Amino acid sequence: MASGGEDKTIKVWDLEAGRCLWSGEEHTGTVNSVAFHPLASALQLASASNDKTIKVWEIERQNACVWTAMGHEEAVLTLAYSPCGTRLASGSLDKTVRMWDISAEVVSWIGEGHDDAVTCVAYSPDGLRVATGSRDKTVAMWDVWSGERLWTGEGHEGALTAMAYKPSGDLLASASTDRTIRLWDACMQVCVKVSSPTFGGLVPG
Repeated sequence: MASGGEDKTIKVWDLEAGRCLWSGEEHTGTVNSVAFHPLASALQLASASNDKTIKVWEIERQNACVWTAMGHEEAVLTLAYSPCGTRLASGSLDKTVRMWDISAEVVSWIGEGHDDAVTCVAYSPDGLRVATGSRDKTVAMWDVWSGERLWTGEGHEGALTAMAYKPSGDLLASASTDRTIRLWDACMQVCVKVSSPTFGGLVPG
């Protein structure tokens, strides 16, 4: 398991032994999100921070940051690897989603259109689409290669907090501070179900 927090560090943990196996300490702000490379053999993870950067780490080496991605104008809140692990999508307080090419160490495109912070991102299982959720209460779908905004889903009454695709890729789930989870048909581009968890609290990320 990996964690990041207000101490500006990323840590990888052995859950059975309850000890820290590795730590990365180069961020200068709170770490908001961490993600492991989808291929276990890659021994890589990425982190997003209030310092406006994304860092890619090789975790077989202590504190080994191999790339710092800069460009966001405000805190980076969320990130996700593409299914093949060659790209990263990130969302920020600057209201943009950015697509990063890890091997070339460049930003491929910048997606604009949200009216508030981008709080969550999720790749489709086939890696061709990336979905974003925002404090502006909307879901957006983007073409991974061109950066074209394909559609916008409206209906939530609060900020988006989390998103996930069904493994088959046909459904996208979004969670919000409005205490609902919405299921979206990713092909028809419509909401097909709204669920309200029985515990009655906020739906966290």
